[in-house]
Amino acid sequence: MSAKILPLALLLLAGCFTTPKQKVPFGGYTHYPLLPPASFGRVAEFEHILQGEYRGRTFQLHAILRMDSNELLVLGLTPLGTRAFTIRYDGRKVELDNPNGPKIPFPPELILSDIQEMFWPVLPDQNGWLVSTVEPAKGRDFSFANQRISSVRFTRGKNGQRVIELANLKYGYRLRLQVIEDDEQK
Repeated sequence: MSAKILPLALLLLAGCFTTPKQKVPFGGYTHYPLLPPASFGRVAEFEHILQGEYRGRTFQLHAILRMDSNELLVLGLTPLGTRAFTIRYDGRKVELDNPNGPKIPFPPELILSDIQEMFWPVLPDQNGWLVSTVEPAKGRDFSFANQRISSVRFTRGKNGQRVIELANLKYGYRLRLQVIEDDEQK
């Protein structure tokens, strides 16, 4: 066995003899396990403005989400409306295309997990994760290993548009999405 493969094999074997752990495939980040795109249950498209806070900085992003039975697509847009980055997830692999876009502070798997936490109508308890509903239709909390990792809240803005807020307690960031084009409201 090569010197590069042996440590990986030992690490994987050690994981078999410990308490259940979340798969952390990218950068060691813990996130709610990704479900296949078909689990959303229908074809949908959402356009939104995201405002976020992370490490004392704020940021804003215009994005489009598309879901169908084969793919979850995230299209991040520049202030001029051109493509900044694309994340694709087909239920097996995650692809990030970000040739000239802004540096993304978290791996695409964590971003997709946040999207599923905010948009999926139903998320099951799985792989040690517990999903708790907060007053039906008001939100949900996500816990792993008896630690609350994130919380999502659903409200309406003054103009009646859907607002979704996510607080990731483990990594210290907040997201606020104002859905500006929602095929559920058509």
